Amino acid sequence: LDLHHNAFTGPIPACIGKLVGLVELHLSSNCLEGEIPSEIGCLVNLKVLALSDNSGLSGTIPASFSNLSCLEKLDLSQTSFSGPLLVEATPTLQVLNLSHSPSLLNGTFQTSLAAAFLNLQNLSLQGCQLSGPFPKAVFDLANLRKLDLSDNTKISGKIPSSICKLIRLQFLNLARVSLVGPLPKTFGKLATLRELDFTDNPSLFKGSF
Repeated sequence: LDLHHNAFTGPIPACIGKLVGLVELHLSSNCLEGEIPSEIGCLVNLKVLALSDNSGLSGTIPASFSNLSCLEKLDLSQTSFSGPLLVEATPTLQVLNLSHSPSLLNGTFQTSLAAAFLNLQNLSLQGCQLSGPFPKAVFDLANLRKLDLSDNTKISGKIPSSICKLIRLQFLNLARVSLVGPLPKTFGKLATLRELDFTDNPSLFKGSF
């Protein structure tokens, strides 16, 4: 069911839970507001849930989310949901986009999230107001192909040498964070890397190419 970009207003209706055969639900780019109804947990066959670009959506993620055991793609970017993001283990999830939804993570990407999404291939945390050192929890996502941590200007320090654990990584975006150099020697072990963005990280290279 694709209803994105239709200027819908108001809350997501609880009757959505009656569509138990639904495999994909796209409600992005509307004007929805309020909390996700707990009835969302009735959509046990759901593989794709896209709620992005609905800044009026708020509140916590309902506990019934744990029933979505078939979920492969979850997009909650550009929403106002609040965390912490408490989830059950979802080994089927491959794509997670929380970009520009900082209240979901409260400044950190926790180890518990990495443990819940062990088969994740695409993780987008752009503009999530992450702070502190590079979030090492992402290194537990051994199947990761794409990692976007751009526009998190409060991430600081060096890139850990353990980044070499991401042996399948193809795309890495670290633009506009506050990293310092030098790059770890283990960075050269990312043999599958195809695209790398270090835009606006002057302290990473200290003026030399």
